[in-house]
Amino acid sequence: MANTLKFGDGKWGAKKDSILAYNDENANFKPLPFTTSRSSTATRINKAGLIEKVENGIPRVDYLGNTKGAMLLEPQSTNLIRYSEAFGQSYWTKSGASIQGDPSTAGAEKVVNGDFASDTSWTKGTGWSIGSGVASYVSPGTNNNSPIFQNVTLTIGITYRLTFNISNTTNSSIWIGNSQGSSNYEGVSYIVRPNGSYETTFTMSSTQTTLAFYANSTSNSFDLDNVSVKEVQGFASPSSDSPLGAFKLVENSGTGQHRMSVSISSPSAIHTISAFFKPIGTNRKAYLDLGTVTGFFDFTTKVFTSATGVGSYEEVSDGWYKLSLTSNSAVTISAIYIGLAISNETYNGNGTSGVYIFGAQLEQKSYATSYMPNYGESAGVTRLAESCGQIPISGVIGQTEGTVYWEINVKTTVATANENILNIDAGSFGNTIYFSKSATGNLVGEIYLSGVLQASFTKTNITKGVHKMAMGYANNNTALFIDAIQIGTTDTSCTVPATNRIQLGNTAIGPSDCLSNDLKLYNTRLSNSELATLTTI
Repeated sequence: MANTLKFGDGKWGAKKDSILAYNDENANFKPLPFTTSRSSTATRINKAGLIEKVENGIPRVDYLGNTKGAMLLEPQSTNLIRYSEAFGQSYWTKSGASIQGDPSTAGAEKVVNGDFASDTSWTKGTGWSIGSGVASYVSPGTNNNSPIFQNVTLTIGITYRLTFNISNTTNSSIWIGNSQGSSNYEGVSYIVRPNGSYETTFTMSSTQTTLAFYANSTSNSFDLDNVSVKEVQGFASPSSDSPLGAFKLVENSGTGQHRMSVSISSPSAIHTISAFFKPIGTNRKAYLDLGTVTGFFDFTTKVFTSATGVGSYEEVSDGWYKLSLTSNSAVTISAIYIGLAISNETYNGNGTSGVYIFGAQLEQKSYATSYMPNYGESAGVTRLAESCGQIPISGVIGQTEGTVYWEINVKTTVATANENILNIDAGSFGNTIYFSKSATGNLVGEIYLSGVLQASFTKTNITKGVHKMAMGYANNNTALFIDAIQIGTTDTSCTVPATNRIQLGNTAIGPSDCLSNDLKLYNTRLSNSELATLTTI
């Protein structure tokens, strides 16, 4: 069985707008470059298992879930989340949880006299005093929102770690804000209630130079101590471009939900939310929520459960998982949530348990595509569609007989529309040998001559994962095998069209979610037994 063209199978050579196939027929190696196109940057998972940015036009060989690599050809998509990594931003509302950076990376102290060793450096509002190493507040009997504060120098785009202690509370309702009484100091949006030590990580997105603590109760008293603000990095992430870009999502103590959220307006459509998670050794589950669609992932059993959506996971590297949740039907999005759970998302938190998190994404798609980092674009970040094709030299495609073998990785069983996988044609759809995945979850192989259907084979209810398919074609003798099983019966009435072009993914019908692991062409029609052997998983 001589291959006239090989593409993939662990052998890749890529440069801008081109990726190599090859031909070793008669022991004579001949490169056969495919022309590729993508007018935007994109990301892939590289051989080291890390997310890596790929520049415009560079073909992407992706190693997520495989060691040989797969040609990644994706449709256009947009990440609607404005800050996909900066979870400390005030853009993300924390409820019963906080974001923490790596304390070992803490820089210089930004707060002066944070231990209240002297009655200096702080401006005291009504009811405040400093003495005995604490700042004390006693309510004057009215809700005056009068803070204790000082000016601090913080830089937009930099991440900081805020820590402080609260003690001797009587009727705690202690807010952190600026001197005008804002309830949100760059991501510190919770109200402190019990005595204890508090920590959160925030990222500056606007100019704000005042750090203030104040009570919001008519009968309140408490002591404040050990206030600290230091610049910090995140933890090791699954990204080569943001190696310290991961943060901890840590539950607060007390019963409730422990999560962060973003208000996003997106019209009725099938949506998918995804993010990268790494467990920290507790029994906490991760959960994703589209507002009306919620899913839970158990890191121990590796089971993703959802009553109203489809949950998926992929193991990335170094203990990281890419989790995604897709709505079963069209939903209108007003907010999304990322959080922690045990049996469900409401439970009694211990104040220390959590999970590492990185790279959140929301798409109007029926599956999660590759990660699109967004560092503040309000309209979202868009990756444009890709194409890949070749007009090969004479003899590569058999004109009256041949075989096409195709190994694909199906990312989702049901799409929003028909999706093209592979097209061998004569420059238009009229004369074509064609493979697609239908919107109802079927794999289809068809042959057309002058626009007239010659042969058609359908594999119903295709499952996610790797599949091997091969069509042997010849006049009046055409058959399709998928995973060593013949689909239907051999067609004895087919007339093979003359063809001279190969296209992958984004062609006549539309882009595909299927990753291309391996493609081989033969200029002879292999026997049915050879087709079965070739497609055995």
